[in-house]
Amino acid sequence: LGCDQFGLYRYLNNGIPELWHIRKAFSPVVISQTVYDNPGAGKPLAVTMENRFCHTNLSETSIEWKVGGVSGTVKGPEAAPRAMGTVNIPYYNFKDGDILELVIRRGDGLQVDEYSLKVSPEPFKLPEISKNAPTMSETYKDIIIKGQDFELIYNKYAGQISSVTYKGKTLITGGPHLQLLRSGIDVAEYWPQSSHAYMDGNEAVIDLDAIYSPISADMQIRVDGQGLITVNYTIKHTPDPAPRAISLPWNGADCGGYSEVGIKFNLASGIDRLQWDRKSLWTVYPEEHIGRPEGTAYLHSEQNASTLWKNSYTDFSWADQHWGIDAHDRNLGTTNDFRATKEYIRTATALLEDSSIGVQAVSEEKDAVRMEVNSQTGALVMIINNEWNYPTLGVGNYMKEPIVFGDGYTNTVRIRRLKK
Repeated sequence: LGCDQFGLYRYLNNGIPELWHIRKAFSPVVISQTVYDNPGAGKPLAVTMENRFCHTNLSETSIEWKVGGVSGTVKGPEAAPRAMGTVNIPYYNFKDGDILELVIRRGDGLQVDEYSLKVSPEPFKLPEISKNAPTMSETYKDIIIKGQDFELIYNKYAGQISSVTYKGKTLITGGPHLQLLRSGIDVAEYWPQSSHAYMDGNEAVIDLDAIYSPISADMQIRVDGQGLITVNYTIKHTPDPAPRAISLPWNGADCGGYSEVGIKFNLASGIDRLQWDRKSLWTVYPEEHIGRPEGTAYLHSEQNASTLWKNSYTDFSWADQHWGIDAHDRNLGTTNDFRATKEYIRTATALLEDSSIGVQAVSEEKDAVRMEVNSQTGALVMIINNEWNYPTLGVGNYMKEPIVFGDGYTNTVRIRRLKK
């Protein structure tokens, strides 16, 4: 694990994500604080490190730093094995929003770890409601909402949005629908009960009462003049309790509860990539890692790029002789990179091919976005989850607390049209 982190990672596994997590989890130098206040002009930045070496003092390491186009090297702090130490980075012109890059090396030059630290970053803010209200009209079957260069059509009989277009390009073709995995819900059992449309300030509002037999839910769709769609939803009644814990054969562990709770939309067939900005587990990732804090993932892999795990269409972790699963029979219709859950997003944007126009989910690092291809209809789906877990990973891996709630659960997702 003391090997060069990039060289070994790329040589051994073609981007399989687990090795990077192992590498970081067992790092002998840990920096827990990743966001720092600006120390002010003429002052260095003090960075505290934990020494997890068993026999090496951090003073035996060197730290390469780079920020604002300036770089340098300092000696590691005085910190005995299993102790803490603080190093001052001698850059005296820190500005809000700077990124401080650190590389820690042993005395023989071998790279131990690296970090990317933020200095007084600007906090992400949710978009404000536009001061310009949209227009709303009705026909015998549709509610039509129009704003700046966009149009939303809601079908009253289907009880869902039939289209959202921006400058004539279709972005959304269905939704919002409830996402409640491990509940037995099937979208085919969706029964809208009633819809009511009205204006509220600068927003057009559609109140929807629906049943996902036998689960009942209320949704409120709010649309402003710029195309921001806010969906407030309430799960009014679930006749059965949340799924109970299941004893898995390999270690008897399962956290029970739901695995996903949120809202999903059907997207236009022309969407071919996803871009995102999110709060990540680690501050540094290899460029091909699916857990990177920002990046672009493609619906289909580039030619001759399928050797990377992120561009594969199959999940080989479940394909072996013990389970009797053939990996080639588990083609999931899109690349691993595209369909992987993006946790704690600020933005996640699905873009039309050869275009900067798309659909963007926004959140204050609280929600997750996952893309999938519906195996029955072939439709591309964007799922925005307020709650998510990994209950089938009961093999000693990390799982959250069980997602369990009763009648009356409520939450909100936000999505908007985007033109960069």
